[in-house]
Order: sequence, then structure tokens, then C-alpha cells
Amino acid sequence: MYTSHIEEFELNANMWAIRGIVLFLISVALINISGYYNKLILNNFRIIESKNAELNEYRENLENLVIDRTKELEQSLMREKELGILKTNFISMASHEFRTPLTSIQGLTELVLNYFDRLTIEQIKERLKKINVEVTNMTNMLEDVLIIGQVDSDKIVFTPIELNLVEFVKEIIYEYQLFKIAKREVDFRFVSDEIVCNVDIKLMKQIVLNLFSNALKYSEFPKPILISFLKENDSVIFSVTDQGIGISKKEQKLIFEPFFRANNVENIPGTGLGLTIIERAVNMHNGKIEVLSELGKGTTFRIVLPCNN
Repeated sequence: MYTSHIEEFELNANMWAIRGIVLFLISVALINISGYYNKLILNNFRIIESKNAELNEYRENLENLVIDRTKELEQSLMREKELGILKTNFISMASHEFRTPLTSIQGLTELVLNYFDRLTIEQIKERLKKINVEVTNMTNMLEDVLIIGQVDSDKIVFTPIELNLVEFVKEIIYEYQLFKIAKREVDFRFVSDEIVCNVDIKLMKQIVLNLFSNALKYSEFPKPILISFLKENDSVIFSVTDQGIGISKKEQKLIFEPFFRANNVENIPGTGLGLTIIERAVNMHNGKIEVLSELGKGTTFRIVLPCNN
């Protein structure tokens, strides 16, 4: 009986050992399974975080794209509005500025035709010269409008070439005054007879013509016009000075706006586009323009152009 109890105890011990081993193996298996699933869950979380980051990036890119497109649309709408204003201003300017020279041309032409046999050759020449001046003014106004349109639509190609600006400017001034009835004295002040710079001929011609014609229009005969050139390092400084009506400090900030005309020039013909063309031509040369003026004492326009375009 005693032996039987021992055997039973040994059997129970073996069963408990087996159960312990089984439980241990199950625990190890559960731990391994738990670790596997923990890693799987962690990897899934990392994948989800990565996808969320990508989604946030896509959302930000989409928001930025929407913002950019909205800005482009706003700019386009603003541009359309500006073009509408420009068209309205052009119609108003054209109806006013072209009426006077056309009326003058018509009157002078009728006078010559109707009284041709009573007029002397000198009288006929004088009237033909006046007709020529009016036609030239109208041509200049039309050219201003065409140029500003080409600049705004990026149809002007910037093509700089090496040019002697002294000779170039003198030739333009001479040709401009060739058909003028009352020629104005021009005081040229150049440090040298040859100042070479890379410029676009068409744009530079517009700069010179508009500055010189403005100086003539807004200063009384026979006050001279001062034109100067100065070379500094890799830049050239071109200045046109008149002794005319001047520009107020307040209006100096607005003179480069299309069709803007100062309060003291109401009785002087013009499109209000000359200075706009000058500014944009200067910008295409990567230059800068400055204005120094005082009411009743005159105006100086100073243009700095880099010569390494």
C-alpha cells in the first residue's frame, strides 16, 4: 500500500511536469505570437502614418495649387479689368487728341485748295508745314499706342547691339527738329564724342524721342533743352532737362501710369503714354529711371542703363 502511494505520487509529479512543460510551451508560443502581432500592428501603424503623411502632403500640394490657380485667376481678372480701363481711356484720349489735329489739317487743306491762286508760295509752304507737323503728331500718338500694346503683350523682342549713343542721340534730335517750324536750342553735354553701350535700337529711340518731345512740349520757346551723357563703370547715365512747367511731388508718383496726365498739362496735346513707354523700355534694359522736378522750374529725367546687356 505504501508502494502504491509512492507510485501515485510519482505519476502525479510526472503529470504536473508534463502540464508545466505544456503550459511553458503554450506561454512561449503565445509570447511569440503576441510579439509577431505587435510587430505586425506596429508596421501597420507605421504604414498608416506614412500614408497619412503622404495624404497630408498631397492635400497641402492641392491647397497650394488651388491658391496659385486662384491667384492666377485673380490676376487675369485684374488684367482684364485694367485692359478694359485702358481701352476706355484710349477711346476717350483718341476722340479728344485726334479731333484737334484732324480739324486743323482739314481747315488748312481747304484753305490751300480754295485759295490756291491767291496764296503766295511761301504761304502755301507755311500751311503745308503745319499740316506736316499735325500729321507727325498724330503718327507719334498712334505709334505710342501700338508700342504700349506690343510691350504689354510681350511681342517686342529685346535685341541689344553695340552702339555709339552720342552719335545716335544727336542724329535722332536732328531728324526730329528737321521739320519743326521753331527749332529749339539743344545743349549737348557729353564727356566724350563716343560712348559705346549695348542697347536695343528701337527701344532706345523711343526713350530719346519721348523724353525730348516732352521737354519741348512742356517748356516754352526759346528755352534750351539740356541733354547729357555720363559713363560710370559699366553703366551709362542719360539725362534730359527742361526749364518748363514742372511736375508736382504728388503727381511724380503717377506719371508712369498709362494715360495719366498731370493737372497742369490739360491744354497741351498728348496721349499720356510717353513716360509709360519710357519706363518699360528702360525696364527691358534692366535699367532705372529717376525724375527730379519742381513746379514752374523744370524737370530732369535721369536714366541709368547697364552696358553689359
